[in-house]
Amino acid sequence: MDINQLIRFQAAASCGNLTKAAESLYISQSALSKSIQQLESELHTQLFDRFGKTITLNSSGKIVLKYAEQIITLLNSMELALDAANRSDNQTITIATVRPVIANHLFPKIKLQHPELRLNTTFAKVTKKEATELLMLGVYDI
Repeated sequence: MDINQLIRFQAAASCGNLTKAAESLYISQSALSKSIQQLESELHTQLFDRFGKTITLNSSGKIVLKYAEQIITLLNSMELALDAANRSDNQTITIATVRPVIANHLFPKIKLQHPELRLNTTFAKVTKKEATELLMLGVYDI
């Protein structure tokens, strides 16, 4: 069983018609039928009652749909969390200061205005000249 089978099964269940479900998934009706048959074979049970072109979930199908929806929701949540993590990783600002008092005043304001940013802070005992050189080298952003 794979996630594509569950997505296809969910689409068929919501449409009640394999042709319409296949169209919504941009696949052929035969590919959808084959995917559902494979899922049924792996689960050792039929999931739909078939009446011509109309399909309705049977009791086994209702159970599988409940879990399929949870799995698909979790997968979507995982993808959203990964996207957010990747965005925040790309929005990291590295700040060095020779005066921690400045940081204590400045950082909360930055976080309020830009909650998506991750701030990496370093309190370095360096001279202004050394700090400028580190900035020029790209070691720090600010």
